[in-house]
Amino acid sequence: MKTSQNKHLRAFNALYKEWIHYCHEQCSMAGLSDSAFDILYVMSEFEDGCSQKTIVEHSWLSKQTVNSSIKSLEKKGWLKIEKTGGRKTQIYLLEEGKKIVDQYILPSIEHENHIFELMGEEDANQLLDLTQKYVQLLKKGGGNCV
Repeated sequence: MKTSQNKHLRAFNALYKEWIHYCHEQCSMAGLSDSAFDILYVMSEFEDGCSQKTIVEHSWLSKQTVNSSIKSLEKKGWLKIEKTGGRKTQIYLLEEGKKIVDQYILPSIEHENHIFELMGEEDANQLLDLTQKYVQLLKKGGGNCV
């Protein structure tokens, strides 16, 4: 029952955990849960609102997490949830939500954009290419891991 991480996996996992920790700290400093931050991050791209399905697809959060988080954000007066027929909903940012996006989400996006600019086109493309390759190999090459 002894399988150990090779040096690359150990280093990658450490970087991934550091990145996730950094993101969590940013959410905490903004007074937001990780899921609320992710939802507002996605919604910042959709000025005319978006569906709950769109939030799930763009945030990679579960349907249940998105559903409970948007209800919480609605109670705070940051979002408006509108039924559009059947089980479909459209979610809109309200003024308070827009203020939060302006105060915390947009500066985060600007910072991330700036980091990619600092990296330069070649390094940024290489990071994306190698990360995409890693994810594709995970999905097809290793089979089921659990």
